[in-house]
Amino acid sequence: MFKKAPFLTIVLLLPSCLSAAASASVPKVVVVNIQEIGQESKKFASVRKRIETEIHKRGTEIESLKSQFTQILEKVQQGGKDMKPAALEEKQAQLASLKGQIEVKQQGLQAYAEREMRMAEETLIKEIQVVCEKMNYDIVIPGALYTKPQFNVTAQVMAEMDKGVSAAKDEPKKDAPKAKL
Repeated sequence: MFKKAPFLTIVLLLPSCLSAAASASVPKVVVVNIQEIGQESKKFASVRKRIETEIHKRGTEIESLKSQFTQILEKVQQGGKDMKPAALEEKQAQLASLKGQIEVKQQGLQAYAEREMRMAEETLIKEIQVVCEKMNYDIVIPGALYTKPQFNVTAQVMAEMDKGVSAAKDEPKKDAPKAKL
């Protein structure tokens, strides 16, 4: 009987040791939707606004050049036969110049947008990494085709990132008089 007691003790303790060892080595795997954080985070609202403003400004410049190009082209098409050769050549030179300016500005706009978006994404990823390290996650998957809700921590990560960010625009004024009941 003495020989059976240690064996039972070992057998009974073994499953609990195995489960403790297994749970200690199981990494905390979560999914974060980077795109959602980039679009909805208060912390990155100023970055989005700055990029959108510059893109709009440059786009407006391009549209102005296109408008000039169209006006000159219409003049050439409508009255080109009646124009003197020197005047026609001048209009064609203007068209060529405007076309070149438009192409350069479009390329510049595209390069700007790509560069700024890449830099914003890199910054966003670093911020997400810092937050996920604080939250003790071992593996963070940046988006997935499908995930169970308990593994998607996008909202928690965004809330942690946005802590301390001024939300004055989103909150109602506290100084407003309250209605008496």
